[in-house]
Amino acid sequence: MDLTPKSSRGKTLKRRAEDGGTAVHAMDPALFSFLTTESATALKRPWLRLERGVRLQKFRAFSEAHPELTTPEEREILNRALTAANDSKLLNSKQQVVYDSEKGVILDIKGLRIIRIGTEPLTVKIEAARPTKKSRTTDA
Repeated sequence: MDLTPKSSRGKTLKRRAEDGGTAVHAMDPALFSFLTTESATALKRPWLRLERGVRLQKFRAFSEAHPELTTPEEREILNRALTAANDSKLLNSKQQVVYDSEKGVILDIKGLRIIRIGTEPLTVKIEAARPTKKSRTTDA
């Protein structure tokens, strides 16, 4: 029984360089300039327009540069707390996160509390700013 294909149909053939195929690395100049400008402006978007991965990078940079934290374990605790707060949508407002879109850095996070009690590990709390309801007064 012969198992060799009788025709080249259905069989994937490799392209040879002398067949005139274009190189994989060659890119349309218009596409290249579009991708370059998009990657440059992606990091300068306002906080609400940043994608999740970019936000996580900003949280890591914020926790690494935080002046109150001294050890890598404390920085990791803060980073995990910020990631969890972002996933639970506590940090989705521009009132909660003070972000400089020109420099691309987080300046402050409103409601961030870092609690140290003795020799226990660091505790991080992020309180969401909830507007209070005004009570109605009826004039009689």
